[in-house]
Amino acid sequence: QVFIKRWKERRYEIYGLMEDRDSQRTLGEELLLDGDQAYFGRLKPLYPADQWVEKRETLLERLKSGNCFHSAYLQIITQEEDRPRILAYVQKSPHSISSLYPYLLSDYQNEVELLFRKALLDSASSASDRNAYQRICAQIATYGRACGAALAKNVILEIQAAYPRKPAFQDELRAVMAKISRGESK
Repeated sequence: QVFIKRWKERRYEIYGLMEDRDSQRTLGEELLLDGDQAYFGRLKPLYPADQWVEKRETLLERLKSGNCFHSAYLQIITQEEDRPRILAYVQKSPHSISSLYPYLLSDYQNEVELLFRKALLDSASSASDRNAYQRICAQIATYGRACGAALAKNVILEIQAAYPRKPAFQDELRAVMAKISRGESK
């Protein structure tokens, strides 16, 4: 497998030296669709600007439906700051909001708030030990930084009301509430 990839990479370089753009495009696409996201950036200069827009869309759709959806696809749409696709990705995988919200906040404030809240409530419903409670509280602190302390406090109160018989969770929620109230949600 490694040898095959190296061979393809060398062929790609040879096609470049030979100025065989068609073969280079074909092999570059193959390498990209095999999960090597570096070839996305290498393919762009091989196409005229008017053709690249359509090709980019085709490649992203193929990546989305392929087996490298989570790695290459995500890296490319964040690198390209393709906000509508990032939002669609987060809607399918709500727990990714903690790391992807900076890309979305400027254009999709309401959606970010709702996705964060949903992810937090979903995580709280399945949490069963102090480590999980601490992770949720760290996400609440991130939510507070992203969407505001008032919303974070509301989520804390909602979770506290929903899980009164989880004393360790209650402790962690009180601690994050105190930090948020003091403005230390970092």
